[in-house]
Amino acid sequence: MSNFVNDQIIDQIVMDVDDMSDVQVAKALSKENLIKVSRYTGAENNGAGPMDWARSVLVEQMFEERLV
Repeated sequence: MSNFVNDQIIDQIVMDVDDMSDVQVAKALSKENLIKVSRYTGAENNGAGPMDWARSVLVEQMFEERLV
């Protein structure tokens, strides 16, 4: 079930991550998520490029951080 406030938070995070360069995305990833992204095989994120997947991982990370 969707929550209006959570949807607004996600939308803002997506816009923020979209405005970041690839280097900024890599620097913003936690150590754990950076390792996760470094193991990219192409099967993740429906075969999108590694930086697209890194952006998706960062959005999830930032959302979790915002909720804490």
